[in-house]
Amino acid sequence: MRSALIIIGIVVFSMACKSTQNLSSDGVIISMQKTRCFGSCPVYTIEISGNGFLTYRGVENVDMLGEFKAIMDRSTFDTLVEEFRNSNFFEFEESYTSTASDLPTTYISFTDGGKSLKITDYDGAPAELKRLEGLVEELVPKLKWEKTTDL
Repeated sequence: MRSALIIIGIVVFSMACKSTQNLSSDGVIISMQKTRCFGSCPVYTIEISGNGFLTYRGVENVDMLGEFKAIMDRSTFDTLVEEFRNSNFFEFEESYTSTASDLPTTYISFTDGGKSLKITDYDGAPAELKRLEGLVEELVPKLKWEKTTDL
């Protein structure tokens, strides 16, 4: 009986390890930072690791001020990564700017399979990039966050 339990444990453990092999568990997979403007623009950073862990740092003009952590369920994580892959993220320009003033800047990055791209979005980004930014932003109110540090 005991050996059967050990075998079951080994099988379950190996299946869990196999399900995460296609994702990087090293470092950040997706990150997004929103910067200040002269008005009341939200200022925060969100980072999503390959294991589904998130960190959030709310600086100003946001409901959650301070540093927080959360865990994303596997299905949501996989769907988000697929959205980034299907958008051909690595074909976007590195920077979208204009001569406009007083706009916040969004920095968004994606790392996948050894490739990495960080994009500066000040003004004029394509709708598909804006959609991806929205998907990341929409995670904040959907997850259960645990506060780790005050500002």
